[in-house]
Amino acid sequence: MYTRTRLIILVIAIGMTSILFGKLTPEIQTAGQQQTRTLKSRVWDREPVKIVAVTNKSGRAITLGKGHLADDDWLRGLTIGIKNMTKKDILFVELELHFLRSEGSSDETITAFPIVFGTPPGMIGQTPSPAVLPPNENWHVSLSDQEYSKIGELLANTGYPKSIKDVEIITREVLFADKTKWSEGEDRDPAKERERQWQVQGQKKRKQFRFPAGRL
Repeated sequence: MYTRTRLIILVIAIGMTSILFGKLTPEIQTAGQQQTRTLKSRVWDREPVKIVAVTNKSGRAITLGKGHLADDDWLRGLTIGIKNMTKKDILFVELELHFLRSEGSSDETITAFPIVFGTPPGMIGQTPSPAVLPPNENWHVSLSDQEYSKIGELLANTGYPKSIKDVEIITREVLFADKTKWSEGEDRDPAKERERQWQVQGQKKRKQFRFPAGRL
């Protein structure tokens, strides 16, 4: 199972509002000398989806784990393809881009940015016909210019250099059409989890109950 000892600064979808409406400040540098860049993938046990394709802005394939020469704007227009490896329909997938610090950096924090496929859980009930990823089918998503700009702003605000060389992709969460989900290496059933919570709460209440004095 995937573990990490370093602190991760997780960028939650509050940033999506600022992508659309907020002021977008520094972008990742758009030009510069070509350097070796590496996009890696960390895989949990029994992942329900598999990354099957990654391409750059010009449509050229990027091999995961293998360095390649690219300019500083190598993440602009990044496209990721995933495949449903289960026998269930999928409604939502969240990946994360983890921006790795250079070796020897005194700062051990890592900034993460979400990559979303499908309909976010909070909006599924409000969407008449949410997108569905059937078994063995693929989804593709590309970083928009707004998202790319937001990444540049986040990295600048968390002390990263303008030239990013190492990025890691992980799968954070998968939501299925049957309302079960997979999260960080574990299968979860929200309905059963709520039922267990109610049972535990009921047991606590019974333990706290006391008959009035003098009653059998």
